[in-house]
Amino acid sequence: MAELSNKARVGEAFDLLASGLEPFVAHHMQATTPKGKNWAANFVATSRNPDRKYSTTDPSFLLNVIIECWDGVFKRQLPRSTRNLVFTLRDKRNDWAHNRAIQSHDAQFALSGALTLLEAVDATEVDQVRISLDELNRSLFAKEQAKGTDDAAEANVVKEPKAGLVPWREVVRPHDDVSGGTFTLAEFAADLELVRKGEGSPEYTSPSLFFERTYLTVGLRELLTLAVKRVSGHGGQPVVNCQTNFGGGKTHSLIALYHLLSGMTMDSLPDDLRQLVADAGVDELPQVRRAVVVGNRFAAGEVHEKPDGTRVHTIWGEIAWQLAGKDGYALVADSDRNGTNPGDGIRDVLAMASPCLVLIDEWVA
Repeated sequence: MAELSNKARVGEAFDLLASGLEPFVAHHMQATTPKGKNWAANFVATSRNPDRKYSTTDPSFLLNVIIECWDGVFKRQLPRSTRNLVFTLRDKRNDWAHNRAIQSHDAQFALSGALTLLEAVDATEVDQVRISLDELNRSLFAKEQAKGTDDAAEANVVKEPKAGLVPWREVVRPHDDVSGGTFTLAEFAADLELVRKGEGSPEYTSPSLFFERTYLTVGLRELLTLAVKRVSGHGGQPVVNCQTNFGGGKTHSLIALYHLLSGMTMDSLPDDLRQLVADAGVDELPQVRRAVVVGNRFAAGEVHEKPDGTRVHTIWGEIAWQLAGKDGYALVADSDRNGTNPGDGIRDVLAMASPCLVLIDEWVA
């Protein structure tokens, strides 16, 4: 498949932005519109340009609504930092609409901005924009890596290889999709929230496929060993703060924890993991309750309704419900509804759900 141009990628991102913003803007604007009137028609009629044409699927229109109604409506619904972002996105959309040249850094900025705003309104289109941004970043990185390598490659060519030297692909055999050229980079962007939902590439959502493609580094071995010991009652730290550089494998490590403690039996583990568990002094992995919170997917101030009817307002309410359902949520219900410190309530939840695993990613988002 041909790589998307910057213009096509940005246009696609703005379409997704409009799709994600429209229900959010409509909900809050309709609440401030006189009864019986359509919010969009009322907004245009009372604006400085009442004769203008408009469409609620037009990203420029929606961005203008947020800008013009910021003080009266959206100041209370969005983080203050998003206001300048909305202005910038409107300018980028105008550049796109007027066919101005879109450089790669402009495309990165537009996609990153759209992603941030969609996250702020808790839109489902977040995943599609994130994948597109990941694809763009990888493409740019690959192009940078390729620059100036031809001469270096020529200089490093060995004219007469040593006798008996076998090709590298016979030493480390690549997966079929890599050798066949069908490998899709976008499918391998680690996303803990998608894994929790059981969505996305099976190489991430399936425990067996995930571990089949995961190399157990020294650091990952230490983390998994610590977790196995802890949930089995053999000691280990109760809290671990994973600190890595961007792209350092933090989310991948959290997914490894999520899958290892998903109820896998010893027989279903690959050899290296089975040995790791055995070395930790554990004969069989216990049943573990798990909770996942991804900071940039949890919109503050929004109510998250669960399949059983529970309405969750805060991160501690989310953790309690994921670990122990309605019974767990009941222990922190008052503090969740009021947005106050749950105190001993969250400790009681952990005791009820023990042994349990709480994974928090993108904490500062």
